[in-house]
Amino acid sequence: EGAVLETVKRAEDGEATVLRLYEATNATQNVILTFPRPLAAAALCNLLEEDEDAARLMVEGRTCRFRIKPFELVTLKVSLG
Repeated sequence: EGAVLETVKRAEDGEATVLRLYEATNATQNVILTFPRPLAAAALCNLLEEDEDAARLMVEGRTCRFRIKPFELVTLKVSLG
């Protein structure tokens, strides 16, 4: 509810897609993103699109889940299968 998808773009170093979201309601949120096809790969990354914090992201089929803190900016890199 409080997570806003701000950016969708191609990754700087490949064929992946980068999504940037931020939490806008000053509350911790559970984010669930569903894609049109199963995910071949997904990773949380920093603003330079370097992978980090793999344990925080749960991926299953077409869906990925993670928690976002109040006013946090999250960058997610995904590749569809």
